[in-house]
This record gives sequence, structure tokens and C-alpha cells, in this order.
Amino acid sequence: MSVDRPAARWPLPVEQIERGRDTVIRLRLYRNGAPVAVSSATVSVYDTSETALISAAAATITDGEASYTVLAATTSGLSLGTGWRVVWTDDAGRTYDTPAALVRRVLYPTVTDVDVRRRWGYLDSGTRGAMTSAATWQPKIDDAWEQLQRRLLNQNKYPWRVLDPAAMHEPHLLLSGALIHEELAARGNPVMADTARTIRHAFETEWARVPVQYDDDEDGRRDSRDKLAAAQHVWLGGGRRFDGWPRR
Repeated sequence: MSVDRPAARWPLPVEQIERGRDTVIRLRLYRNGAPVAVSSATVSVYDTSETALISAAAATITDGEASYTVLAATTSGLSLGTGWRVVWTDDAGRTYDTPAALVRRVLYPTVTDVDVRRRWGYLDSGTRGAMTSAATWQPKIDDAWEQLQRRLLNQNKYPWRVLDPAAMHEPHLLLSGALIHEELAARGNPVMADTARTIRHAFETEWARVPVQYDDDEDGRRDSRDKLAAAQHVWLGGGRRFDGWPRR
């Protein structure tokens, strides 16, 4: 493999395709801190039986980024579950393969800039005494949301089976606040460093105690109430495959 091969950025380790809904999937390539534009690309989508529901379909290229819409009709009526794959091939013949899952719905966030500024008023650039000129904290909010979903996946919980997005609100807000304050601390503000540590501790405490309504069998109804910070599993002998994770 060439050392100058562009890296594909997947926000999560699994591509989530919503059953019966148009779902946009993307290939984002980066190298040397900048996006790598492609002039063309194809994509294939395989189900759990390795049947190609979409085979080498031409992607849409917008500003050098490849995307493809998996149409609702393609997935309507199919069984939900993991073990799917999405395979991209770019204009240089490079392939990028990522695990995927067919899900009932994608878990959505409930935290906004309004919530951040209400909790920490000095982060509102429009008020007197504000400690920052940032117009929005959306990048940190998005980063926190990705981190929370990765935590769930690492704890063998699938984000798309969480039935009450509002239960994720406080952990998401606190983690967003921790990331924001850690960035401000990195600019040399010792007060922000202390605050960041306090907020991160509050986040870990909240994460350990908040239960969520969880759909174990993916029938759209609550089957259990699980705490977000479930006991970690110890895996020996090598990395685990996404399609081999225990089903709950």
C-alpha cells in the first residue's frame, strides 16, 4: 500500500442506512490536512448475505466529494441488522470498505448552541464579559456527539436502538462543554483548565448513571432500560469485527 494513500474519514465505525428512507452516504478523503478531490467514484452496498443491493453505481461528485443516495425502495421491507458493507472505489482505483448496518432510524442529537450558551453564559460572544468571540460551538457539539456514539458502540450498544434521544441530552451537553473548555484552556487560560476538568468529571458521572430506553430486538418498542456506562468487555486475541459484535 502506498504511504501517500488518502485517508477516508468515517465519523463512526459503521455506516448507518435507514430502512425505507432515502439515505445519503459519503466518501470523504483527506491528505496533508486538506480534502482530496475525486473526479468520479463508484459505490456498492452489500447486505448480510453479501448480495450486492447496489453494484458499482456512479456516485455524485460535489466539490470533489463523492456521495450516493440509497433510495428508500432499495431497503424497504428488508431485515434490520448489522453485517452490511459499503465499498467505494475512487477515480484512482483505490477501494475503501466500511461496515454498515440497516437501521430503523438514526439516533439524533438534541444539544444546540442555545443550550451551551444557556449553561455557560460567558461562551456567548454576544454578551458583555464574554470570554470568546466564537460565533458557534457546533464543531465541538458535533465532535462530542460522535464521541458519545463511539462510546456506545465500544460498549456493545447500538446507537440506533436507543429509543429516547432526550436521555442523551445532558451527557452530550456536558461533553460538549468539556471539549470547548479544553480548547480554551489550550490557549493558555488556567481558569478554563480547571473548569474543563470539573465539567469532564461531571460528564463521566452523568454518563455512568443515566439509563436509556433500549430496543433489544429492534421491533421499535422498549425492551430494557440500560445505563449508558455499561461494564466494559475484555477482548482477547485480536480486534473484533463489527458484524461479530454480540447482539442485544
